[in-house]
Amino acid sequence: MWCRKAAHEAGYRERGRAARVLADTDFMTRALRLLTWNVWGRLGDWEARQPAIDAALIAARPDVIAIQETWRDGDQWPQLDRVARLLGFHVAAAEPEGAAGDLGLGIVSRWPLAGRHVHSLPVAGSPPDSRIALVAEVMTPCGVLPVCTTHLSWPLDQSHVRQAQVRAIVTAITTGEAGNRLPAVLCGDFNAEPGSDEIRMLNGQAAVPVPGVVFQDAWQVGGDGSPGHTWSRRNPEAARERFGDARLDYILVQWSGRGAVLGAEVIDGHLPGGPWGSDHLAVLAELDLDALAGKAPEPGG
Repeated sequence: MWCRKAAHEAGYRERGRAARVLADTDFMTRALRLLTWNVWGRLGDWEARQPAIDAALIAARPDVIAIQETWRDGDQWPQLDRVARLLGFHVAAAEPEGAAGDLGLGIVSRWPLAGRHVHSLPVAGSPPDSRIALVAEVMTPCGVLPVCTTHLSWPLDQSHVRQAQVRAIVTAITTGEAGNRLPAVLCGDFNAEPGSDEIRMLNGQAAVPVPGVVFQDAWQVGGDGSPGHTWSRRNPEAARERFGDARLDYILVQWSGRGAVLGAEVIDGHLPGGPWGSDHLAVLAELDLDALAGKAPEPGG
């Protein structure tokens, strides 16, 4: 059964939203839009920033959102719940035990979530730190898509820690592959640039954590050829740190023998004349659901 037919039968047009179909000269392709964003918790004037976050998410029309640096209030996740209500989506959330500050992670999906898994990550003893990876099983029309969001340790001298965290994540999210499970998508703020060992070990440019498991960098494959900085001096919230421009945020798609990235863009999240949504910029990628499901392209007719 083609994903297009399955999508229709699964109610892909739910909530009155027309299914997005991209066409080329010979084939029809169904795209899943996935966005990742470190939204900076409750730092800065966070209440004034929230409308910029809302507006950026509405304009991006994502199907799945991976969020870093959100927060919990008792049993509630105010920001994630707000986003879910805004878009009519489902939510999975978690935060590291003993985390200092807003280090919560969230996955918000237009499709139901079949499961939620939290994996603790190794950290250095100093400075005090606590990091996790959150995996949600998204029930797409083409099968269960494991989506992982994470936020790796930030100190510049801790590449070895981030490498250990990457090994733990890849091992966790590639365990138990079976049935209609699709290749995994790994998203988040890696606090590492593309040439770092922790990123190179994901895309196969260095020894991989798990034999046979390699990820495509959505920006490298589908971006516009620019550096794709997600930490930018154009953003006054980032410029005041005097860190320079960097690409720290990624959408990484597990390679399964056929490329699934249709395109990617960086989103400012900035209201004209108003605040920026975060100190980070967001990354949006369009993924070919048929390719993820291992289906051959279907004639357009």
